[in-house]
This record gives sequence, structure tokens and C-alpha cells, in this order.
Amino acid sequence: MSAKPARAALAFALIGALSPSAGAQVPSHFVPSDMCKSRDCTCKDGPMMEAFLKNQENALGAWISVRGDIFTAAGPQSMEQAVALFNMRFHGDTRVGAQFMTCAGYDPNINKLTQIAGVPGVGQAALDPCFCDAFCKDIVDSTVNHELTHAPTLLLGFSNVLADKLACKAGILPNSYCNALDPKVLADSEILSYSVGITSLSNALDRLRDRDPEHPEMECTWEPLPAAMPNRLTLEPESTPSGFWDRVGLLARRLLHGAAH
Repeated sequence: MSAKPARAALAFALIGALSPSAGAQVPSHFVPSDMCKSRDCTCKDGPMMEAFLKNQENALGAWISVRGDIFTAAGPQSMEQAVALFNMRFHGDTRVGAQFMTCAGYDPNINKLTQIAGVPGVGQAALDPCFCDAFCKDIVDSTVNHELTHAPTLLLGFSNVLADKLACKAGILPNSYCNALDPKVLADSEILSYSVGITSLSNALDRLRDRDPEHPEMECTWEPLPAAMPNRLTLEPESTPSGFWDRVGLLARRLLHGAAH
């Protein structure tokens, strides 16, 4: 094996070991990012783009809070614990979920908003076709940029803690510190990846405000979507109210048909 393929194989192995969304864990129905045929964003997509951006900012805030707990007495001691802590602190925007369900052929047993994209290999991104169908191109592109950031940041993170991992193998460092190294690598990668995706979508929104693709001589204006549910970082979630999914369905219909709020 030549040096270049060997490095690529090693990189993929490290990403598979460090990333919950990498390699074999990418669902079989996902498609490569270059096969994700999303329509161009226009003024009417502005409200959803803003909602999606805010959702990503909330997710970034959740990962920052998880990162702050690493290396503390009660901090996560595995990547699985770090992900569980993130899920506890981040509550996805129901407006984004309702938009996802507008996908043609949406099947809740197959299409899950909890995993819309993944990293099948180094320099690759794959997405749920439903995500491609339900959201416009700038949103999809920002998600691809997020996923493509994982490979280099995971590799850099792993190389940065390699000396510590060797010391851990030798029993020089305490277990509590050693067990926190992988959560650190994951949290740092997520923080950087969300930041890249947020910057991509924020720039796309700025371009859209300056120029309506359907009417180039005009700027875009729009009304924001109704407010989302509170984020778990600022408010403890209440128990799921009766009729919750009925209200989600109603919101989806309002998004589709423009009914009054």
C-alpha cells in the first residue's frame, strides 16, 4: 500500500473511532452530498433559514456547555455520555421538525430529524434525501459544510491528545482525565463544525436579504416564523403535553398552506 492510501485509511479509521456519525453508522438510504438535489433558496425561504440558523446556534450553545463540563468531577467520561448530555440540553426547534415532515414520501420509521447527515469517509458527506427535499440549498450546503469540517477537526483533535493517550496507556495519568479525552475531541469537533455551518448559513441569509433571486432588482423582506419552543439551555422542559403531535401536525399544515397563526 502506498503512503497516501495508507494515510487515508488511517484517517478513516480514526474518524470511525471518534465520530458517532461516521462510517457504518450512516444509514443506507442516505445519498452523497453531490446527489442532494435541493432547490435554490428564495425570499419565501428566508423565515425557515432564520429558524434553522437559530436552531444551529442553540445546538452550538449546548455543545459549548458540554465542553465546559469536561474535566470536571461530574463531566462526561465517554463520547456516549457527552452525546447524551448534549441531547439533554438541546431541544430541537419544532418549526424545523415540521418542515422536515413536509418531505414527499416522509416515513417516520426511516427519516429521522435526529440524523439528517453523516460522514461516510474522509472528505465526504451524506444526507437524508428527505432533508434535501424539504429544505432549500443554502440550508443543505451549510449542513454539508458542517459535516465536512468533522474529519479535519477530529484528526487534529486526536493528534493533539495522542501524547496524553500514550501516557494514559502507561498508567501515568488518572483515569478521570484519560476518560475525558475522547469527549473533549468530540465536543471540540462539534463546536467547530457548528460554527462553520452557522457562518455558511448566516452569509447566505445576508446575500438573500440583499437580492431576491426571483426579482434581482429588489431586496428580500419577510416576516419571521412564530416563536419556537424554549431551549433547554435556558428553561427546563416540561412533560410532553396532551395533543403535542396534533399541534406539530397543525404547524406543518400552516407552513405548507400559509394558514393564519
